[in-house]
Amino acid sequence: MNYLADIFAELNSGNLQLQGRNTTVIDAHHTVTAFLGKLRLWIRRLEKGVIAQFPTLDQFVEENSHDTGSLLQTINKEMSDHLKGLETSMHHYFPESDQETDTLQWIIHPFSVPDDAIHDDDFPAKEEWITMRANEALKIEFQNQNADSFWISRLPDSPTLSKRALKLLVSFSTTYLCEKGFSTVLGMKTKKRTRLNVANDAR
Repeated sequence: MNYLADIFAELNSGNLQLQGRNTTVIDAHHTVTAFLGKLRLWIRRLEKGVIAQFPTLDQFVEENSHDTGSLLQTINKEMSDHLKGLETSMHHYFPESDQETDTLQWIIHPFSVPDDAIHDDDFPAKEEWITMRANEALKIEFQNQNADSFWISRLPDSPTLSKRALKLLVSFSTTYLCEKGFSTVLGMKTKKRTRLNVANDAR
């Protein structure tokens, strides 16, 4: 139970980071990637018999176990198996291809990724890419803006690249906004307003 309390605390923290009106696909990608990295770290530490990454469990074992070594041997494998299963589930629900990662990289770091991040055959995107990266003023501008604001400002001069970037940046990264809207509608349909029909608006 103590172990699960620690795991759910981490899951809740990640879930909160995925919510919000301004959360982008890139933010969600960072959150999921970080959590997967933590899972792999915890598995490696468990294999060494270390449970300090789970503070509630660590405190419980410290306070209640006379034979800590024996108890850890019993639960370490179960926890390790659970974490490996959780990692597999995360990969199932958040599959990632190299192409998607490359796309995110040139959107997030347009001035530091290799020049071939946009392929030579990708015309006119490649010309826009070369022109944009040669502009030192744009590099400074990018450092002072978030990614979505920067790509919106580039729409007139780099329409092909900007539209691709914004297609990812402004898409729904999670179901948070849909769920929030649905909850609002349910809140409106109180007992006194049960005759309210929102079927057409909800489509």
